[in-house]
Amino acid sequence: MIVMYTLGASLLNIFIALSAVGWAGTARVVRSQTLALKNKEFIDAGRALGPHSAIMPRHILPNCLPLE
Repeated sequence: MIVMYTLGASLLNIFIALSAVGWAGTARVVRSQTLALKNKEFIDAGRALGPHSAIMPRHILPNCLPLE
């Protein structure tokens, strides 16, 4: 409500206000999923195979994405 009062009433400001408030739940779910994947065996295998910078995009992120 403060964002809408400060910025004015428009459709873009509604989206800004809702995204500023609604990201915390999604971030909590993604963080818990990432922490659960961190202890899996394929992450240990990824650490043994190559650089640590490749583990996140190659192993963790594809497993955090929701399946359709």
